[in-house]
Amino acid sequence: MPIHFYNVAPIPADPNHTRYLDAGVLRFGIEHRLLNPQELKTAYGSDVAASQEIDDNLPEGGVDDQGVSIHVYGSDDGHEYLRFDIFDDEPHFHLLPRDNEQQYWVRYPPELLGDMLPWVMGQLRGRLPELLVMAAGEHLVSNLDGELIGRRVDELNTLVEEARCALTSR
Repeated sequence: MPIHFYNVAPIPADPNHTRYLDAGVLRFGIEHRLLNPQELKTAYGSDVAASQEIDDNLPEGGVDDQGVSIHVYGSDDGHEYLRFDIFDDEPHFHLLPRDNEQQYWVRYPPELLGDMLPWVMGQLRGRLPELLVMAAGEHLVSNLDGELIGRRVDELNTLVEEARCALTSR
């Protein structure tokens, strides 16, 4: 999976369009997102260096994508440690260290692994501690409640499926 390192924070979640599920030391968010030139300009337009870094790493022809994002926050600090963007054209995920100004962007290869949603659910169920450590959230790991997280992941899966159905019926 190709990994890109960025010295800019990702576009934050829109709290008005994000549904949250509390899971002990974690908080999950689910949001339908659009990623296009206007969204990028709104997020990074006033920061010349960030805009340039984003522009330098866009695919040829730019970006115009959409899909469901699953955000993973720490309940204690509100920091987003992980994001899974289950997008139509360029599915990917982010590891977001705590400095808020860096991110690791990892492309998900659907041509090799199929639909991203089952993979994401598997990561949240089976690899969440390792992913949190990779995103500098190791302080959360010892207090994870596996049973509660399992219930919330079930809810997330249902919400994502519902969101996908709503998008395809438009």
